[in-house]
Amino acid sequence: MKFEALLHGNFSSLGKAVTDWTEMIDKLESLKWDAEEVLQGRAKKADWAGENATVTREFVTKTAKEFGDAYNQAVTIRNILQDTRNELISYRDELKRTISTAQKEKNLTVVPSGNGWTIQMNIHPDRAGKGIDLPEHSQADMEDLSGDIKRIVKNLRYLTKERVWRSDAPMGDPDKIVGYDKLGHALESATTGYAYDAPELNGKHPMVPGSADRRTAETADVMEQVAYIYGGKDGPKLIHEQEGISDSLGRMGAAYIDDINNSVSGISDNAGHDPSEFPAKYQGRAEFGNQGAIDFLSVLGQDEKSHGIVTAAEHVYSLSVLDDSPANSDAHYQRGKDALLTDAEVRGILDHSRVQQAETTYGANSEEANKSIAKSGEWGKYLIGTGVAAGVAMVPVPGSTGAAIALAPVATEAAGEMLNTFLGQKVDEAVDGANSDPQNRPRTREGSFSRQAPTT
Repeated sequence: MKFEALLHGNFSSLGKAVTDWTEMIDKLESLKWDAEEVLQGRAKKADWAGENATVTREFVTKTAKEFGDAYNQAVTIRNILQDTRNELISYRDELKRTISTAQKEKNLTVVPSGNGWTIQMNIHPDRAGKGIDLPEHSQADMEDLSGDIKRIVKNLRYLTKERVWRSDAPMGDPDKIVGYDKLGHALESATTGYAYDAPELNGKHPMVPGSADRRTAETADVMEQVAYIYGGKDGPKLIHEQEGISDSLGRMGAAYIDDINNSVSGISDNAGHDPSEFPAKYQGRAEFGNQGAIDFLSVLGQDEKSHGIVTAAEHVYSLSVLDDSPANSDAHYQRGKDALLTDAEVRGILDHSRVQQAETTYGANSEEANKSIAKSGEWGKYLIGTGVAAGVAMVPVPGSTGAAIALAPVATEAAGEMLNTFLGQKVDEAVDGANSDPQNRPRTREGSFSRQAPTT
């Protein structure tokens, strides 16, 4: 995690997520008790006979178990969020204490510098007032302080890479690591501002105009660290070994697809760039850097689920930019052109990574590899039923075990002509031609691909 992000971290969004999940646990506990004690109890005592009796009792037993499973999962997610928040706060406070002690006892301080930090004198002797004795420090003191800072600023890296997340469920195989699925849910909550099973994400609660995008500078800080960890050298290993986390990473990528486009375009890396090309939709937007965004996309592309979710989100976002920039002026024409070029690059990175992974797993040009690549070309099915409201697209996630919708920011408040036309078509027919040859992928500029190799 970046030094500055941790030093000034405000983890209230995680605190709210903990509160929301605690309330959900209370509700599920009541439902669990009703299902197990009332429904199942009555079913056992009921004077039923025949085949219908067996089917009914099995249904009641299954339903009671599902309520119990839902309760256990909610407890696991709440505890992960709570542990994460407590550890982040602990590291932040320790960092502040360490810096304060260095200032008072060694006249040293730590200031942000790029993506890291620099140690310097707190008060320079030339600027000290008369009669003020400044504490002295040695090179060893500076090295010790640097070591302390490095030790502290590794919290999210520990949480995602080193800690073993296991389920809190009292039943089942204790050696099965199902906690990575819950870690993914916790990170989703921390990056999107929505509880993983929020009613807005399962279609049971309408979006309120202007309130759908809940991203903030705080959530963006967390997202930057997620992209840094999973887009880093260990990213391919993590997404394949942390079973159940890939769909969460895909939904997080979709939720920040506008910021990812901004970084992939390279515009934000250039001083004096035009912010209207990929305008920020909230204060303190996520900045991944050009190579950082490419590396993160390359890891997402290796997994079928995350590849499909992010590809769908990318297509929706790019069409919305075209809707927002009709070609009636030079500025709009240029913005639309840049959006299409960046769209081709983003999807090219995702597809290139998917092809490489399939060939690594099954062997180049093998039947299994071609089947896997062709299946990845079915991302268009994610768009069936997509709706746009309140400045976000709600993209259905087929086969999802929890949140049924991935949120993707769009450039317009509602769907425009281009986006409506595309979403109104039969998606299977729309993408069939583009994916008839699994090796036919959008081109990207040279050097756009990640340095991360697929995992064997």
